[in-house]
Amino acid sequence: MPSCPRNGLHCPSGYELDLTVLTPTGKALGAYAHGFIGTVHTLTQTGAITAGLDLLITTPSGGSARASLSSGTVMLQFDSSEPLIAYGREQALEEIFHVPLPSLADGLPVLSVGSPKLTVEVTPGAFARLQRQLDGLDYDRLMALQRELDVNGIHLFCRNEITGMPARAIQTNAYLGRNLAVDRATGVSSAAQVSADPRIHAGRQLQVTQYTPTGRSAVLTLAKGEGRSVWVGGVANLLDHHTAPRLFLT
Repeated sequence: MPSCPRNGLHCPSGYELDLTVLTPTGKALGAYAHGFIGTVHTLTQTGAITAGLDLLITTPSGGSARASLSSGTVMLQFDSSEPLIAYGREQALEEIFHVPLPSLADGLPVLSVGSPKLTVEVTPGAFARLQRQLDGLDYDRLMALQRELDVNGIHLFCRNEITGMPARAIQTNAYLGRNLAVDRATGVSSAAQVSADPRIHAGRQLQVTQYTPTGRSAVLTLAKGEGRSVWVGGVANLLDHHTAPRLFLT
């Protein structure tokens, strides 16, 4: 349960929650945006916390986010880490996705707001081909590359050809299990990418649509702050509060 160490049960200034996030394969994650968003919605709708007050979420793996709920949307504030660069992974990526990717001679960034992702920018045409090939991705090779680089997945995105802003994303993570390796909603990946993107200025808000093999799976709202701060948010619907809560992120 969330705690309120400063002001007793009514907690006028906010809450604190230590949350453990485990994937189906037992991997502990430092940050998990749609899990955090779902948690805030569940706690609010079941009366455990009061809407409008901040909730500081921390994880044993070292991640943290400050959450706020307003007008049905949860916004999470993260601070991104210094990017790392991975070189020489072109062949591995083509073996995983079965799609030729642009020249990666300058290396690929590993970006993180608590859960590191290998980040790959592709053209809109390459993105469409990637989506069509997702059912055939090489899960074992994906797992091997993630373990080799110590990352929690691969984030692939393309830009809007008119605005130049990130517009569509695919996220794969072998730690979610063979049948769930294409994630439906991964806010931490887009948050890390937006935070590091030199084409996005502080104060800019945008939306990124995430895709699975069957089409659009989530729409994430993001805003770039000063320095390394970045916000990401979404809406979750509590489907059944009489038994175990089930949430659908949109």
